Amino acid sequence: MVHALQTIHALLKPDGCLLDLRPQGTPAEFGVRTGSGWQVLGHIEETDGFVEYGQAAEAVAQVLDAGLFSMEATGEYDYLIYADSLGELKRYLVAEWSDAVIPPGVLAQAEALRPAQISLRDFIYAGLMRLLSK
Repeated sequence: MVHALQTIHALLKPDGCLLDLRPQGTPAEFGVRTGSGWQVLGHIEETDGFVEYGQAAEAVAQVLDAGLFSMEATGEYDYLIYADSLGELKRYLVAEWSDAVIPPGVLAQAEALRPAQISLRDFIYAGLMRLLSK
């Protein structure tokens, strides 16, 4: 990952910026909407334990320490995914988030509730990095 950031550094124009957007590495909330409103049933797990998000944070720290970029601003936001059925959500996960796992207990609760809608709420880190040297 450091090599990719070094390559981006070489490609940016002087005074260029890089936007670092990535999941924070905390499990996404699994929620359902029923007749009584929204309810969080649990969290999505990943087969690799969210390891890549920590690796990305470490790579960014390395290029900041090396003086390639400065961190101009940071923030966070929620990334929401909605599905109208468990089948639709499962198809999405297979296509877009292949290492995501709905824990069996969470899945059983959702199936029993027969929700009108399902949501995943992921927590995203945002950092604005400015090129320092060429």
